[in-house]
Amino acid sequence: MKAAVVTDFGGPEKVEIRDLPRPDPGAGEVLVRQRASSLNPLDWKLRRGRLRFVMRVRFPAVLGFDVAGTVEAVGSGVTRFAPGDEVFGGSWGGAHAEFVAVPEGFLARKAGCLSFEESAAGAGSSLTALVALRDVAHVGPEQHVLVNGGTGGVGSAAVRISRALGARVTATGGPGSGDFLRELGAERALDYTGDDFAAGNDRYDVIFDAANASTFWRAARVLSPKGIYVTTMPGPGPFLAALGARLAGLFGYRKRCGWVIVKPGTAGLESLAKLAGEAKVRPAIDSVFPLEGIREAHERLESGHPRGKVVVAIG
Repeated sequence: MKAAVVTDFGGPEKVEIRDLPRPDPGAGEVLVRQRASSLNPLDWKLRRGRLRFVMRVRFPAVLGFDVAGTVEAVGSGVTRFAPGDEVFGGSWGGAHAEFVAVPEGFLARKAGCLSFEESAAGAGSSLTALVALRDVAHVGPEQHVLVNGGTGGVGSAAVRISRALGARVTATGGPGSGDFLRELGAERALDYTGDDFAAGNDRYDVIFDAANASTFWRAARVLSPKGIYVTTMPGPGPFLAALGARLAGLFGYRKRCGWVIVKPGTAGLESLAKLAGEAKVRPAIDSVFPLEGIREAHERLESGHPRGKVVVAIG
């Protein structure tokens, strides 16, 4: 099978197409013939070696964490899928290849209204946004949500999902992104190079920091009295902020800090597929590259300013 292989830490030139043996599904695994995948910041950060002390990379490595394709074969113990089923979901890596073996619990049936490219675009990013907004922030009708970083993969999904949940949305983006953000469903778009949302007069019930570009204490100024700030990047800062907010809660402070940690799971993916069908929530796609053009896809994600997801068409 053809696969995009990273040969060493470095730039996009470290990615090359090679022929590798097709994997066999183990017990509880599904072998997926990939039709599309997408790129996430995790891919280029791993390639650059920025996460070498957090996640071990063994070269040559096949990156890619978003899966969308058809079931080729199943391992022993798999009961939910059969060859020919159209599926999407996530993996521990290896998705930038013609075939990938994935645990059964990391997959769900693809929504019939979405293409494989759209399904790949939403497998990780849309799931992150859904968990952050629905499960952590409990977004509901008529709430005011600010999405900080609304043009990226997670942020663009967050705008659409917030609207599907009935909320009003303000989103931030770079220069010239206003029309794109409004097309996604934002009623107001802020240019982060000139408009500081934390210095404005609006108040938000939820601030979802999809770009991880702010902090709880900075955002708290414009949170409603019982508002919540949610970040995509857990760590010491958010943990200490959440602890400080809880301690302040002893004296009547009600603003909260939370974070989202997502792993592929059938329940969340099925919710995404249902949302796509009922609310017509479609992931935003910036560009689609063939597998042979994956170096250019890495360049687009790393050095450009994508509006939506960068997708790789494989089969």
